[in-house]
Amino acid sequence: MTSSIFPRKDTILIVVIFTTIILVGTPISFIIWFNYDVNYGFGEIVIRKDQDFVNRYDFPGSGTINDPYLITDYNIDTNKEVAILIEETTKYFLITNCTIICPLDGILISFVSEGTARIENNEIQTTTNTYFVESLIKVIWAPGSQIINNQLSHLSSIYDTYGIYVASSKNSLIANNSCNSLGIGIYVLDSVSALIEYNFVENCQSGISINSCDNSVTRYNRLYFNYYTGVYVGWSLSCAFHHNNFLNNSEAAFYDYQAYDRETNIWYEISTNEGNYWSDLVWDDDAIYIIGGHGQNIDLYPLQFPVAI
Repeated sequence: MTSSIFPRKDTILIVVIFTTIILVGTPISFIIWFNYDVNYGFGEIVIRKDQDFVNRYDFPGSGTINDPYLITDYNIDTNKEVAILIEETTKYFLITNCTIICPLDGILISFVSEGTARIENNEIQTTTNTYFVESLIKVIWAPGSQIINNQLSHLSSIYDTYGIYVASSKNSLIANNSCNSLGIGIYVLDSVSALIEYNFVENCQSGISINSCDNSVTRYNRLYFNYYTGVYVGWSLSCAFHHNNFLNNSEAAFYDYQAYDRETNIWYEISTNEGNYWSDLVWDDDAIYIIGGHGQNIDLYPLQFPVAI
């Protein structure tokens, strides 16, 4: 029997199927890889949904208030856009004891459920050499977030950097952080009821800046040698400032005040009639301290000696 020189139909079908898989599968694989890179590849640790805590990284913890997912003891030295990103999650998490060196954002938290974000005991440095604005810790739409005992600094001569940036969040706690050689040490924007206490901000362009953040309390902070102002307040009402140490801020020739307030706020503690310490105040028993700005604010009860913080 003579064999045909043409392949059998079933052989042709197999070849067609494999060719189709190769031709179609390759672009599909590329699309999957591209979407993966776009969604996750721009950061070292990227959490974009609750399942990522376990499925992508298998962090210890269960995501509850008493057993948060634990992101700890990482040493990250990166050139990526962000070192740690967490967004659109509902689980509780704690970022702690991490050392980060980065050119742009160190830790970025956005659109997470109330009270779920804690950032504690981290050391973050930025190495940027451009004027692109970045933040060592940035928190957006994260109500009830806690930012505690972090060490933040700049390794280059460019100061266009936020140490801690909190926006569109209520009831944030910013406490015991150290901010050195930054553009703005602590910046709170479009928020409400922030508590800013026991922070050390020195050698920044501006120390603490509060814009559109009503009912905030700023107390027991050390504000040393910041170039413009120790504290700047814009468009914020019902705020209180007391027991802060202002030491040699406003080195710029056109600033002659260590604090600036556009609105009318309270610059002493009402319950104790105790205000703030001002290094440029000539003390006597009737001394008051005039706050710069349009609000015509006065610290009626300035302190003769620095607060022990």
